Amino acid sequence: MTASNCRRQAKEWHYWANGGEVDLCKADATVFLNACWSLGDSDTARRETEAMSLGAQRFPDAAGLLLFHEHSPDIASRIPGASPVWRWILEQQTAPFTRKKRHR
Repeated sequence: MTASNCRRQAKEWHYWANGGEVDLCKADATVFLNACWSLGDSDTARRETEAMSLGAQRFPDAAGLLLFHEHSPDIASRIPGASPVWRWILEQQTAPFTRKKRHR
């Protein structure tokens, strides 16, 4: 679902791995995303926090997002860019990454 929604916003996305991973990075390096099912597991939260840090280092001018389905609110609040995927999808309906101009 995340990849499909990203694809509606931009044609080209990349996966980046080099000592860690960034699930999706927009080709122009303005946005990077990581996604997981749950942040409730401490190993998952640690891994995703490290991935977000790696993405911020690799793409310093990009907006970083960590999208998740299930979470522990106290953990999510400590990870910059963490957002429930349902909220992100709703926000994309009103303010997508890039707005396409409508031709008349």
